[in-house]
Formats: sequence, structure tokens, C-alpha cells
Amino acid sequence: MSADAALAPATESIPHTGQKSRPTNQGRAPLDDEPQFSIIIAVHDAADHLDRCLSSILSQDFIPFEVITVDDGSTDSSRSMLHRYARLDGRIRVVHQRNRGVGAARNTGLDLARGCHVLFMDDDDHLIDAGALSRLATAVARTSADVVVFDYVYFAGRRRVIRSWGHADGELRPARLTDLAGVVTELARRRLLLPVWNKAYRRRFLEESGLRFGDARVGEDGQFNFDAFRSARMIAVMNECAYAYCVRLRSAMTTFRPARLTDDVAGIRASAEFFRDVGAHAPLAQRDTITTAVREVRSALSSAHPLRALRVCVSHPGLRAELASVKPADCGGDSRLLLALVALKALWWAGPRRSEGEA
Repeated sequence: MSADAALAPATESIPHTGQKSRPTNQGRAPLDDEPQFSIIIAVHDAADHLDRCLSSILSQDFIPFEVITVDDGSTDSSRSMLHRYARLDGRIRVVHQRNRGVGAARNTGLDLARGCHVLFMDDDDHLIDAGALSRLATAVARTSADVVVFDYVYFAGRRRVIRSWGHADGELRPARLTDLAGVVTELARRRLLLPVWNKAYRRRFLEESGLRFGDARVGEDGQFNFDAFRSARMIAVMNECAYAYCVRLRSAMTTFRPARLTDDVAGIRASAEFFRDVGAHAPLAQRDTITTAVREVRSALSSAHPLRALRVCVSHPGLRAELASVKPADCGGDSRLLLALVALKALWWAGPRRSEGEA
């Protein structure tokens, strides 16, 4: 694949009305045959947005799928909402467990999945339109790839950004290391590499490879994909948009949690190791360090005790060490990243220090 092809702009139009879709399959019985897709959703205190998520699935014009919802110890009305939707459509299954994190909830879903391919969804996201699964079904039917990557739309308030591969559909055999390095580089550049919700995984491949999510409550998507890309015999990249990723102001990723900093550092180091293993463009991994630090500073400043939270953030030795290794050249000419890096280094340099034993 040429660099020009990989950099070609996306031209497809992404319809979105911003309104909730309504279930159209009330009373549908469970599928007797193996469904095409098993859609796994980890649910935790999602009552405010669960309706949009599940309605977008049930309004699909593609029928052979199952939905496995894993209630991860919700304390709001999510539990009753899940059972209400399960009564409406027999393809929805509901499982309850104590709060153990999104990774453990997804593993529970994987243990129950029957579909040919596995899709993951976050409980506050939705499928982009009623034809999303049909397009994905057509895409996966054209390939025997273990992992199929597709495009998504990013919503942050009123801001909408299309994350697109932007070239003709293609396949990659990881045995050709230079091709794998190029695809990983382009996927990372376009923010398509780390999430699990913009990929369809062949279920047999997941079972044969023993792929499961780890215990970390941050960065579990990235590590899962690194393991999948290392193990996959073939990866396909499809120029199809199917998913809407919605950023909430107060979500698990935007709320400051001191314990998350250690997981952040582990994720940064795992990313760097993966990029080295496949020979991908290393500065892209360094840029993840910048975006992670920016996210934590923002969440600290929006917490109930911003100065105290910021002190905890900038004094974390692991994050301090990773940020110190990032150079201006790693920003690749991106002025916003460079400005963020300068501000972060100034903040970390001026902040208090702790020894590794205090982490």
C-alpha cells in the first residue's frame, strides 16, 4: 500500500440526525442459528444514555445478531432498563455481576458469545445509522481476516470528527512486517488503532488465541488490540463508518482518579513496546504520552479539589518520567501538540516530586 493511498481523504457522507432511534423488532425471538455478530456491552450506571445505545442496535436493518449486556454493578436504573429491552427483543441477553470494571464485564460477555464476529460497544455510544451492521456484514464477508477495522465518528458536544482510514478496502498479512508497521502507523495517526469498538473480531480467533481483557481500568482497549494484532494471521481495514463515539463531560475517562495514573503509565509503556515490536513510527507512541497527560491535567482541574488533584498528578514519578522522554520533534510539526508539550513540561518541572516508593 502506498503512502499516497493511505493519506487519501475520506469522501463518504455520514448521516446523523442527533435523535434517538426507536426499536423496531419488538417481540423478536432469540436466534436459533449462530448469529453473524455478538455485540458485547459493559454497562455501569448508564441510565441517561442507555436508551440511545440499545435503540440504535434494535433499529438495524440487519437481523442475525445477539446483544450481550453485562451489568457491572450498576446502582441506577440501568438494570431495569436492560430487562425492559430484553423483554422487547429476545436477541438481548442480560447478565449481572458485581462491579469489577469494563474489562471483566467484557470477558464475561466473551464467555457467552456465539456469533461469528464479536463487536464491543460502550454504553454511552451508538451505531451511526440503521444500515451500520449491514455494511459491516458485507465487509466481513469479503475477507477471512481475524480483525476487521472500520471508521467511526467522534462526538464531543456539538463537535463532530470523522476518524477515517480514507482509502480503498485492504487486507494485510502480519507476516509482512513492513506492511504491518505501515498500517499500525496509519491507524495510530488517524486514531483508529487503540479502541476496541471500531473493530470486528473473529470469535474463533479470540478463542484460539486466548485473548481476554486485563484487570486495568484504563488502557484495557489498547493492550487487547496489541495482543490481537500480534496474534492475527490477517487484518483487514474497511472504509466503512459504523460507530458513533460520544464523549461525556463526566465519564470514567474524564473524572480524575489518582489510582488511574499508574494504569496510564502502564498503558504508555505497553504502547511504546508494541510500536517497537512491529517497527511502527515511534513518535506516535510518544504523542499518546502527551494526550494522556493532557487528559489527566484537565480531569484534575475539573475535580472537586483541583489544586490537590493537580499536585497528585504532577508528582506521580512514572508519569513524570514518561513525559520527560518526549521531545519536541515527536510532535511531528503539530503546533497544538507542541504547545501542550511545552505547557506540560513547565507544569511538571515546577511541580513537587515524589520518589518511586511513593507512587
